[in-house]
Amino acid sequence: MLDEMASRIEKRSRVTVSSQFLDLVWKLLYEILEDVIRTPRIAGRLMSILRHVKQRSTVDDYVSCFIEVARVVIEFVAWVDYKLEDAFLVMIFVIGLKEEIRYDVQVFEPISLSEAIDFAQVQERVLVLTS
Repeated sequence: MLDEMASRIEKRSRVTVSSQFLDLVWKLLYEILEDVIRTPRIAGRLMSILRHVKQRSTVDDYVSCFIEVARVVIEFVAWVDYKLEDAFLVMIFVIGLKEEIRYDVQVFEPISLSEAIDFAQVQERVLVLTS
């Protein structure tokens, strides 16, 4: 009976030690991952994802896609203690517009994303009416 109890205690000790060891391993892996992600190069790559979003059809379709991608990038970049400035978002949004809309939006020099969206939508309507 004592041998059986000693065996159970030994197994529990091994499980506790294994669990503590795994917790330590996961904590270290998380810290390593956090350090890797926090590098400016990784944050820059995340932000460059937005640069690949381009207007292919209507401004409204582009806005939906841009905002969806921007939301994910902003949340992840915030998680690694970076902040995307509004001016950066405006610039990237305007660059992604079709050329015939982009230049006219740039003339207005929008200071917020909502302004840039409004200008782009107005310019698209103007183009439709004059075509």
